[in-house]
Amino acid sequence: MVSALFAALALRISTGSDRWTLAAFALSTAVSIGIGLRARRITLEARSQLQRVEEQARYDLSQAEENQAKALAKLSHDLRTPLSTVIGWAQVLRAQNPPEQMLHGLQVIERNARIQTKIIQDVLGEKKAPGSPASQSPGAKQEAAQSADTLNP
Repeated sequence: MVSALFAALALRISTGSDRWTLAAFALSTAVSIGIGLRARRITLEARSQLQRVEEQARYDLSQAEENQAKALAKLSHDLRTPLSTVIGWAQVLRAQNPPEQMLHGLQVIERNARIQTKIIQDVLGEKKAPGSPASQSPGAKQEAAQSADTLNP
């Protein structure tokens, strides 16, 4: 398109001063086109760089989320495992018909272990797994009221 414009202008020019005008116009047009192309290239390079930065940020975020999930799973396991053992042994000992005072103590131990399991669940934001000690416990208010019995055996 630019070359067609130059050809049309070249046909109309007859004097030497017009040739200088044509040369100045051609130079100005070429510089403008060059600047426009350079600006477009810089814009494309900047966009490409921003896309790379965004991709890296998304990757870093996914890695951080994965690491967080792994850490929370490990923490949950490390906290729940001993509580499950305590609850299990309290149930085994209660099943052996202990004396009344020991039965009460085992009930208190089991109840408080279940409360701790519920607290861990709440803090870590976990869902209740069917059959887990946390899913078998009654409401938190009831457990808290019952835990007051711990102070008054």
